[in-house]
Order: sequence, then structure tokens, then C-alpha cells
Amino acid sequence: MAGEHASASAMIGHNDVAAFAAVKILDLHDEFTLDEFMNDVGSEGEEFGAGSPIAALQHVLKLNSVAKEPMQKHQVLAHVIKAFNAWMAGEQVKKISLRVDETFPRFMPKQAEAA
Repeated sequence: MAGEHASASAMIGHNDVAAFAAVKILDLHDEFTLDEFMNDVGSEGEEFGAGSPIAALQHVLKLNSVAKEPMQKHQVLAHVIKAFNAWMAGEQVKKISLRVDETFPRFMPKQAEAA
């Protein structure tokens, strides 16, 4: 993460959170999926369009980087997970957020391929 996806790590704001997310994505998917997601997360200035989970995640992370009381690491991770899951599912989102009463999200596993 520190080398190949340094811009994504910088956007996430915590190298250990970014590395954990990368390991989980690799465990559940493949290197291509990891590269595509992290390249998108780390690409500032690129227009992803309305409803993009990447744009929503970048927005939250940018606000967090200048917040008086930034999110704790587990909260940042939860945002990354929610954005990844929406990105994998091809879902359109207005924003990525966490509710207090919400169960902690889990990375979406790879969908079973048709036989």
C-alpha cells in the first residue's frame, strides 16, 4: 500500500487502515479488484459522476482530514468498507455515512461465478 497505492493511503489518512482494507480485499477478491478500487480512491481531481461511491468516500475523507474532531480509525475503516461494497455492487450513493445503531460493515465477498 505504501508504494503502489500511496495516494489511496494518503486519502484514507491512516496507513494501517488502508493496509488492512487492502488485505481484506485481496483475501476476498483479487489483485485486479484491489488495484482498481485503490487507484480510484487515490485519484484526486478525477470526475466519477453523481452517485459514485468513490466520490462519496473521497468527500467524507477530505472533510475528515480537516475536521476539529476527526473520526477514529475504525470509523474510517467502516466508511471504506461501505464505499467498497457499494462500488462492487455498482450502487449509486448520495453519501457514505454511519449510523450509531448500525452493525459494523463487512467487506462484500466475491460473488459466486455462474456454473
